[in-house]
Amino acid sequence: MSPMSDDLASLKSLVQTSGVATVNVVAWRDLDDPEAGGSELHADEIFKRWAAAGVTIEMRTSAVPGRAARVDRNGYAVNRTGGRYKVFPSVIFRGIFGRCSKRPDGVVEIWNGMPFLSPLWHRGRRLVLLHHVHGEMWQMTLPGLLGRLGWLIEHRLAPPFYRRTMIATLSKSSAEEIEHRMHLHRVAVVPPGIAPAFEPGVERAETPLVVAVGRLVPVKRFDLLIESFIEVRKQVPSAHFVIIGEGYLRTELEDLIAD
Repeated sequence: MSPMSDDLASLKSLVQTSGVATVNVVAWRDLDDPEAGGSELHADEIFKRWAAAGVTIEMRTSAVPGRAARVDRNGYAVNRTGGRYKVFPSVIFRGIFGRCSKRPDGVVEIWNGMPFLSPLWHRGRRLVLLHHVHGEMWQMTLPGLLGRLGWLIEHRLAPPFYRRTMIATLSKSSAEEIEHRMHLHRVAVVPPGIAPAFEPGVERAETPLVVAVGRLVPVKRFDLLIESFIEVRKQVPSAHFVIIGEGYLRTELEDLIAD
């Protein structure tokens, strides 16, 4: 058997003994969203494996302009309804006051800046996927009062509701930041792994090469990387820097490089 087959067999066995057959997921964006990034890709990689292991998954996200409200992807269903920001109060309101035909065995909340407050409306098994604390990113993405409100919700208002909820994050540094800045201590580190397509070659490049991959948006700070690399080139003239990604800052970054 291949390693992938062995992993799937182990996951199926775990699912059978866990008593978790149905899972509802709430997330801000869907993988088809124009601004989808690592969080959405990470979620898809997880849930397609869970689905292959026999878990029935219903995912709720905000709507994707020009796309169907419902899509079946990689063995799980995605319901894409509600505005980009209205999806949060909509999910919370429905969770508290709505009636579900059948209660799921578990709920997974993907906390990407703004929370869905799942502990308020689901008393059963819960898991929160939290990649990192947004912190100062709020002021970079939302102006004035809105940015301060986002910071206040993430750091002060929401955390008390999650004291008894298990949180999974991607690295030890993120776990330490969650514990220090949000005062949440039920945190597990689950490394995301690396897709085979992104495994580096065994040979070194002839000249020093730096590669940065991500969405071209302010919070990724590619401008800072470019400015830092200018200093690197002064010491290592043969070094090269490649940026891979798409986003609305592309033209601005190209202009910065040209200057």
